[in-house]
Amino acid sequence: MFTILNLMAISTGRLVNASDRLVEHQGRLVFKANYFIANIDTTKTSAGSTLNNQFRIPTYSTGSYAFQIYWGDGTEDEILSWDQAEITHTYAEAGVYQIIIYGEFNGWRFVNTGDRLKLITILRWGDLEMGSLDQNFYGCTNLDIQAIDTPILSGKSDYSFCFRGCTS
Repeated sequence: MFTILNLMAISTGRLVNASDRLVEHQGRLVFKANYFIANIDTTKTSAGSTLNNQFRIPTYSTGSYAFQIYWGDGTEDEILSWDQAEITHTYAEAGVYQIIIYGEFNGWRFVNTGDRLKLITILRWGDLEMGSLDQNFYGCTNLDIQAIDTPILSGKSDYSFCFRGCTS
């Protein structure tokens, strides 16, 4: 499990400053300022979702992506394209995992399809940008937003059905 600490650290591998956050991941230190952090439950499947041990990030063709994702099982991927194979992750076992995303992520859209039921908690919005299109979290009926920061809404002009079907 990841732990977020407010620290200043020195690393020979990455440029950091006092406003950065530190994440310890499997004995490795990763520095980045604004993570998107969410819990998913791979067992919450529905028609059109991935298997009960998988999760698919809801990207779309007009989005812009250059991010790193930590899947919560000790693995990570770099995502540079909306249709890259690695946007779907397969876990060794079905269950609840915490994912952490950082980098350029502009375009998050479930549209009442895919793995919408698997997203159960947003703990931090970070730098995630929902994108200009509508229906970003439409159908995420299991979603509980516990984040104390606010989502980035710049460039967003259509909020239609953005959280339709969300209960909390």
